[in-house]
Amino acid sequence: MDKDYVEIYSKLLLNRIKGIVKSRLVEKDESREKATDEKMLKVIESLIVEINGKRKDDLNISFFVNEMNDGRFLDALCM
Repeated sequence: MDKDYVEIYSKLLLNRIKGIVKSRLVEKDESREKATDEKMLKVIESLIVEINGKRKDDLNISFFVNEMNDGRFLDALCM
């Protein structure tokens, strides 16, 4: 799997999560945002790698788009 792809997709997903958290008016600690972002990127990247490792075919973007649009998946990551 292309590492650049995983990084780009992870950052896009992180930005979507941050938008959801902001829209829910959840207070965030600005001083810890960078550290939190770094931890979340690691979690997202590991999820992508793990899910792709269980698939027999190459990484399929439509799979992740479907997962990204699944409210349960995004809610879990937002928590």
